[in-house]
Amino acid sequence: MDTVQSLREGVLQVEKFANLEDVRSRADRHGSKLNGVKESMMSLVHSVQSEIKERVDANKALNAMFESQVQAIQDRLEFVFMKKLDRLDHSVAAISQRMSVVERDFALTREKHMQDMLRRNQHLAQDAEKFMSALRSERADRQHRADGFARQLSDYEAKTRTFISSQMQMREQQTRRKRASKRTCPFSTLIVKEDLQMLRTP
Repeated sequence: MDTVQSLREGVLQVEKFANLEDVRSRADRHGSKLNGVKESMMSLVHSVQSEIKERVDANKALNAMFESQVQAIQDRLEFVFMKKLDRLDHSVAAISQRMSVVERDFALTREKHMQDMLRRNQHLAQDAEKFMSALRSERADRQHRADGFARQLSDYEAKTRTFISSQMQMREQQTRRKRASKRTCPFSTLIVKEDLQMLRTP
């Protein structure tokens, strides 16, 4: 009875030992698989890290290239802008200089024109004064000549009237004498007719 019991216990212990070996072998198999998974994970991690590093380096290279291109474009634009700005400054300076020359020429021309106008006005005033003086002297001369002509005409008229009056008196005296001698001279009628005809003839 005790032997059987002991045998049973021994068998149970053997089975337990067999089961333990089986568990250990399974654990070893799982451990090897786990190690393989760990190795795969480590390899994947290394691959991911290297990929990240490559991408970071590529991004840095792209950023550097982009920045260099942007800097080159910026330098070119700045060069073109500064060149055009310098050209614009030169153009503005040339225009300013030209405007200064034009303003100076305009001021000189205006001053010369004003001086010419003043000189012409003075000449015109002098000419007008001379003309007015000549006109006044001409009027005075004409008035003097007209007065002289009037005096001469008055003298001629007076002399003419005096001459006509003396001639009329002389003719009347001659007529009277002829009429007086008519009574004594047979040809007195003919002489009187000739005298009357002479009086009618201007």
